[in-house]
Amino acid sequence: MNPASRQSVRGFSWEIGGMAAGLLLQLGYAAYTGRHVSPADFGSYAVALSLSFPVSAVTHGLAQLTLTSQRSVRIHPLSTVRLPLVSGLLLFAVSQALAPFWARLFDAPHLLELLRCLAFHGLLSPFAVVCTTLLRTRRENRAAALLELGGQALGLVAGAALLTAGWNPMGLAAMWPVANVVPAVGGALLLRSTAAPEDAELPANTRDSPPNRELRDCLQYAIVHVLTVCLAIWAASWALGAVGTGHYSRAYYFAAMLAGVLNSAIVRIAVPDLTRAEEDGSSFDRVLLDMLCLASALGALFLGMCGALGPVVLPLLLGSSWEISGSMVPWFMPGFATLLLCMVGYGADRVRNMMPWVFCVQRVVAAAVALVVAVSVALRSPQLLALSTAFATAA
Repeated sequence: MNPASRQSVRGFSWEIGGMAAGLLLQLGYAAYTGRHVSPADFGSYAVALSLSFPVSAVTHGLAQLTLTSQRSVRIHPLSTVRLPLVSGLLLFAVSQALAPFWARLFDAPHLLELLRCLAFHGLLSPFAVVCTTLLRTRRENRAAALLELGGQALGLVAGAALLTAGWNPMGLAAMWPVANVVPAVGGALLLRSTAAPEDAELPANTRDSPPNRELRDCLQYAIVHVLTVCLAIWAASWALGAVGTGHYSRAYYFAAMLAGVLNSAIVRIAVPDLTRAEEDGSSFDRVLLDMLCLASALGALFLGMCGALGPVVLPLLLGSSWEISGSMVPWFMPGFATLLLCMVGYGADRVRNMMPWVFCVQRVVAAAVALVVAVSVALRSPQLLALSTAFATAA
């Protein structure tokens, strides 16, 4: 195994280890909140989190831009820092302005307060994500993973403490902005103290302006992607009520925990490796095939196991009042398993600058989700709603 491959394996190990530890923290936090937060309040929290979709879209877009424009990042480091700072301020202002409108549109308890608290997540999240992503482009996977794990631990402890003090369900939302403090501050300090690796030479056609087109493409993809994910939560709120949304969202987040760990680890390793393979003229197809095989094996093994054990494990973890949520977990797994493959494919298309094809596929996915969600609302079927991701990835 060559040195680059060994370094990728070590980076992947740190990513998996950090996110596995984070998964254990999330499970412990879920067990605590399951016994302290009612299904109706958790449903309101899920709706508030979905309504903060611009935060997820912007952070996802900035992270993808940083991963796939490594040489431009080295030429324009000031732009790389300025973008998330300005984005965070805009997200904070927009979130605060829209909070009363969303509270009137969705009839959910405590929604206005939850939205105002999550606005601070939008203020900090873009900068925190870009800092840890820049560390990964420098192959500092260990530092990035430890910063994210530390931030997550701090956020979960703060959220649990606020719930214990009677801030229910505000502690659920407060966890997010607190979790961003460690990666934002620690990442900025590490980036200042370490130098970026130098390339042998930069491409002759490197532009002297920030990669505005790449940012626009990343944001366009991220916004549509996040909207299609949030659509199911909004539909649950309209069709199932606050309590039904609470059960649906509990099952969704439990299923998404392991899927998110696998997806993030694979993408964070696959995209930089695919970018280097494309720039160096090495075997891009071989790297892509390796990543697809890895995603397929992990999805079949771990997500299949999670789907089989979910109906038993979730009520044991959260308490007997969440049995309805446990019975819904298997319905999410087919979509999450195939989503791993789709995200690796998106990374490859993004690296090869095949964005027109990506947007074409994304429109098909969005149409499939919208159709299944509409039928689910008409039938008031949470099971069919849970399968919307599977129909989308099949499309």
